[in-house]
Amino acid sequence: MQGPGSQGVDADFRIRNDIFPDYPSQSAFVFPNRNLALFSEAIFKLSSRLSISPGIRHEWIRTESMGEYQRIVFDNAGNPLLNQTLEDNRILNRRFTLFGLGLSYKPSKNSEVYSNVTENYRSVTFSDIRVVNPSFIVDPDIRDESGYSIDLGFRGRMASALSWDLSSFLIYYDDRIGIIFDDRANRIRKNIGTARIMGLEALIQWNIIRSLKLETTDYLLDAFINMAFSDSKYLRSEENNVVGKELEFVPRYNLKAGLNFGYKDLVLGVLWTHVSSQFTDVENSPVAMPGDQKSGLVGPVPAYDLIDVSAKWRLNSLLHLEAGINNLAGSQYFTQRAIGYPGPGVIPSYDRNYYLSLSFNLSQSRSKS
Repeated sequence: MQGPGSQGVDADFRIRNDIFPDYPSQSAFVFPNRNLALFSEAIFKLSSRLSISPGIRHEWIRTESMGEYQRIVFDNAGNPLLNQTLEDNRILNRRFTLFGLGLSYKPSKNSEVYSNVTENYRSVTFSDIRVVNPSFIVDPDIRDESGYSIDLGFRGRMASALSWDLSSFLIYYDDRIGIIFDDRANRIRKNIGTARIMGLEALIQWNIIRSLKLETTDYLLDAFINMAFSDSKYLRSEENNVVGKELEFVPRYNLKAGLNFGYKDLVLGVLWTHVSSQFTDVENSPVAMPGDQKSGLVGPVPAYDLIDVSAKWRLNSLLHLEAGINNLAGSQYFTQRAIGYPGPGVIPSYDRNYYLSLSFNLSQSRSKS
């Protein structure tokens, strides 16, 4: 349900349509859904090193919408001219079959080459199409998304000191759903077009103590790095100024690196995160000038860096003390824009913040008793 609240200061969550009958955003809906699926997957070992894993899934989805909303028209002075109740009952049925195939080859005991090809599907939900907002429009011909994913990777470990997982990927979208603006700055949710994301990912973990062959259990020293490079692009679209643009909210670089140091029951850790800039709309618009109808709605998310530190101390087998500081440098950044309430504008992320926790292991307590 969507409607007016009270004007009081207490926690009153009742809808007050009787007091404010001309509130512009009113609706009441239920969304009963049914989903049945049959799927099968098997692993066939062609040799001691090579195996394939085919899979198939058949899906039946019935999505319903039952409810009503208010259509209210005001004059230039804000007086209601029309208050009309409109029903919006819909049923969407769809059946589809998805296929996938996995491949694994182990050249040695501690390494593996793997690959997967999978069909993808993303259905339109009623949260996509039922929004009561005068500046938000849904294309009545909006369709489900479909596509496929492919990945190819190599993972393994070396002498229990170094492990890695290196992979490449391709994600293909057809009829990708997104939001585009019309000439009056109304947001329209519709199928933007065909898009793809391709890139590289890497996770490397290094146990420094083991690599130095130090015979000690008192010390811990390990490091890791997690890198992702993504190149996204709209390949085809009927919309203007979209083909060749990057996908929204897909940063080109995402990097995490960390170091953990421990002595006996105390472990200290530091984590550095870097996320490159990313666009927030399909047209890759710059920040709108003051007075523009799109002011606050469009513009890229700037790159940002974060440093987090943590400490964990095991007091005994029952008690653990943990503390940390997130965003140690106090970076000012944001990751999303508010296109509705309380916007428009950016939603700032947390400043420097601290935490302290004390945990008690009940399972250990019971085992000792």
